[in-house]
Parts: sequence; structure tokens; C-alpha cells
Amino acid sequence: MLIKCDKCGKSFSFNDSLIKSSIMQIYCPYCNNKITINKEDSENGVPIAQIPKEQLDNIISKIDDLPTLPVVIQRILQLINDPKATVKQIGSIITSDQSLTAKTLKLVNSAFYGFQKKITTVDQAIVIIGFNAVKNLAISASVFDIFKNVSQRSSFDRSSFWTHCAAVAFIAKQICEDTRAGNSGEIFVSALLHDIGKIVLDVYFPELMNKILYNANYKQISFFQSEEEIAGFTHTEVGFLLSRRWNLPDNLYIPIRYHHTPQKTIKYPNIVSIVHTSNIIAKAGKIGYDGDSILPKISTYSWNILKQLKPDLSLETIKLYIGMAKQNLEESNFLEVAIS
Repeated sequence: MLIKCDKCGKSFSFNDSLIKSSIMQIYCPYCNNKITINKEDSENGVPIAQIPKEQLDNIISKIDDLPTLPVVIQRILQLINDPKATVKQIGSIITSDQSLTAKTLKLVNSAFYGFQKKITTVDQAIVIIGFNAVKNLAISASVFDIFKNVSQRSSFDRSSFWTHCAAVAFIAKQICEDTRAGNSGEIFVSALLHDIGKIVLDVYFPELMNKILYNANYKQISFFQSEEEIAGFTHTEVGFLLSRRWNLPDNLYIPIRYHHTPQKTIKYPNIVSIVHTSNIIAKAGKIGYDGDSILPKISTYSWNILKQLKPDLSLETIKLYIGMAKQNLEESNFLEVAIS
């Protein structure tokens, strides 16, 4: 069977014998677009690329109405790969925004870092904790600012949700440091934002969000599975679209897209696997709430990757990560400062 993707326009062959049910979903090998296959159409020889896009298109149009990242953050992101960028340049960009400067310095001086001597300038913060760390704090603070004052219209517990996200970020950072799998600050931000698509659903589609939550609770299925049943798309896709719109680097948005399906990623498998595993560990520790009470299994794909990076990874290690995350949330005022 020849299938033409309605997103990238490319065609590819698919073995008809693999269609085991009346309707199934596959992914375009070129752009990873989700395509729904109708077995009846296949048997009738109809080229298949029919996935109802009305709902996702609606999401995209709503995303166009979302606030953009501040110009300051966009300018910071542009300097990421500039080897000639200086501390003074970067510091002057951040200090051009008084609110962001205040928030960044509060985070740097919070118990999250635990410095005994107070850091009073952005330049000083960059010298002490590094450009990437300051950049990551600035991105985190900006995202919280964008959504903190938006009115609540669904039954989604946003406070518990942010607690869950922070716990996932703490765990991911620790796993990264233990495995040396990448930049722990980058992974912290990616994990903190892994479920950002849920906030978009909560803010712009409260009725749909309530239906997804009700369906998940009534059927005792995951939020992710409930999304697929009710909406036909998931928060991972919405979060991916939003982060691309914000021009976030791909090492941040790839884990957002694939943290529920790590085996499908073609980039950053270590980072994706860490965020995937950290999400489940936070759920196992019942830290915060992400929309359901179902505890999924850690993907074999991700577990094997992490075991290669950290051979002594075990149930006891996971318990330590849970305890560490709870302690960080209790002793650090990171979340309070970020949301304040």
C-alpha cells in the first residue's frame, strides 16, 4: 500500500498484512506525523492519509494566540552557539528586563543552589554558575510567568501539576549527574517543561480537558491514553508545537514530544529516556499530580539505556531518587520563587 503523508507530502510503502484492526495508527518515517489507517480503505485500494486534523488544527490556531517568550529570552537563545558571546553581553540582555533579572537572582540565591554568600548581579551569577545555568533559570522563570496569572476554568489541579513537574526536573537532574548523560541544567528545564502541553489544554480547552480527566478517572486509564481516545492527539504533540513556536532548542523540545514514547525518538535518546524515567519515578513517589493515578512501566528501551549508563541502577536507587526529590521540594523554595 502506498501512503501519502498529509503533513510533509511524502509517500511511503506500508505492508497491508500489518493492519490487524479496522483502524490503526502509524507514523510517517520522514516527519513522524501520526497517520490513521482505515482497513476498509486499504482493502478498497484507496490511498490512505486520512487523519481528522480539525482538532489539532484548532490547537495550532489557538497556539498562535499564546503569549510568546519574551524578546529577552529569544535574544539569549540566539547567543547559545555564539563562541564570541561575553559575560557582559549576556548579562546586559538579562538586566534589560527588570522582572526577569529579579526572578533570576531570586532563583540563584534560593536554597536550590545553596550558596552561602548572596549573589547580587547577573554577571556574578553567570561567572559562578555558568551561562547555560543562568539561561535555563531565565527560561524556566519566563514560562512560569506566562501561565501563572491565567484563570482556571477546568478541574485540573494546576498547583499539584507544577509540583509534579518540579519533582520530575529534580529527579532528571540527579539521574543526569549520576550518569553523565548530558548537561544536567538542560535536562532540568526539559523535564520541568515536559508536560507543558497540558497547561495549553487546561487554559485554552477547559471543556476538553475536563472530558479527558473524567475519562481517565472513570476508565482508570492514563491521561495520555484518555487524550488519544477523546481528542485524537496528546499533550506531547501540543507541547512540541508550542516549544517549536517558541524556538526552544531541540534538546528541550524532543523530550517534550517523546517522553511517553521514548522508543520513537531519533535524537537525544539519553535525554528522552531520563525524562521518561523521571516522570514515572515521580508518579511512583506520588509527588504532585499529572492528571491520572495510573503508574506506567518504565519503557524497556529507556531502562536498557539507563542501565548502560548506570549499571547499579535498581529499585533502591529509584527509592533514593524519590526521597531526594521530596527533600528538594521541602527544603528548596525553587517552585515558590519560580511561581511568585
